Amino acid sequence: GRCRAFHSLRFPAGHSSTNTTAWLQQRSSTLRRISCVRSESYEPYLILPTANLNPTTPNPNPNPGPSRFKFDDAFSGYGLNKITFVQALLHSGFALYAVPENFLFHVPHKASAARLDFEGWDSQACQRSTRRQRAIMREYARRYIQRAESLLAESGVPRRTLLCEGGERLHWDAY
Repeated sequence: GRCRAFHSLRFPAGHSSTNTTAWLQQRSSTLRRISCVRSESYEPYLILPTANLNPTTPNPNPNPGPSRFKFDDAFSGYGLNKITFVQALLHSGFALYAVPENFLFHVPHKASAARLDFEGWDSQACQRSTRRQRAIMREYARRYIQRAESLLAESGVPRRTLLCEGGERLHWDAY
């Protein structure tokens, strides 16, 4: 059989910045810097430090910037969680690298109740609902990224991973 990047056909913006072709050719002894992302909807799999990663409490680290954000519990379930978190990390000064010779398998599964709710399905009535959950998460995600931008501006730390020239902006109304 053949393998491909997760959702590479259905949602290429989600992983295209990894550049799978370059990753496959990458030497095992090197990390490859991802200097810009092709889409603000990029949602790579991440390996992160765990120390001092809380956006709601003061950071004891005297060097502000990349160590500011942890995955917020409000993003449990489904919808805008990885996209928002990655954008917050990028806006807070994180740099991204492709790790050679490491990969994950995604096992297809049925849509969760959280996904159905986010996408506007009433799983009990099997029909479209108000999409209230989507609107709530979209607004929370906007505020979360704005907080990351503010913290970065206050810290003076430069943003290290930018949107590539001609890259796709995040269109909130699409989510």
